[in-house]
Parts: sequence; structure tokens; C-alpha cells
Amino acid sequence: MQANLAEPLAVEEIARRLRLSPKRLRTRCRRGLGLTAAGYRRTLRLGRALDLLRETEMSASEIALAAGFASPAAFSRAFRCAFQSAPGQFRKVSPRKPA
Repeated sequence: MQANLAEPLAVEEIARRLRLSPKRLRTRCRRGLGLTAAGYRRTLRLGRALDLLRETEMSASEIALAAGFASPAAFSRAFRCAFQSAPGQFRKVSPRKPA
């Protein structure tokens, strides 16, 4: 999943590559990670987006695409839900990592 954030694979394709049924993959994700496969992928995407917000000058639209969100609006909604802050607000209060 992490290797394909910009162009995410469907859960069914991930399961096929792992030689598991989609149901088995979902069960393993819930047991091992405490999340669904889609929830884990969202966590990975949001982590990537956080890194890009901290380390780059990319726009929110560019970050949305680089982190695999379908649209800037979808990215903004997911970010607000996870961090109770808009991406732009986060960038204003979060210190940048040194280059």
C-alpha cells in the first residue's frame, strides 16, 4: 500500500497480490492493525500528507494528489477529521523540518 499511495490499489488487487481473499485480507488487517485495509491506507496517506506539509512548499492540491486522495476536497475532509484542523492551518502552526 505504501508503495502505491499516489495511485492506490484496490483492496481486491492487494489481496490478489498477497494470494489472499479480500475477506481474509480484511480480517488480517483488523486483527493485526486494529484497522480495516481502507483505514490503514487512509492512515498511510495522511502520514504522507503530513510529511509533505512539513517538508515542502507544495500546495494542498499537489499534496492531495501525491498522497493518493481523489481530490483536494477529499484530502481536506480526511485531514480535518483526523487532525481537527485544515491542512493550511496545520502548516501555519507546524514548524518546518530543516532541509
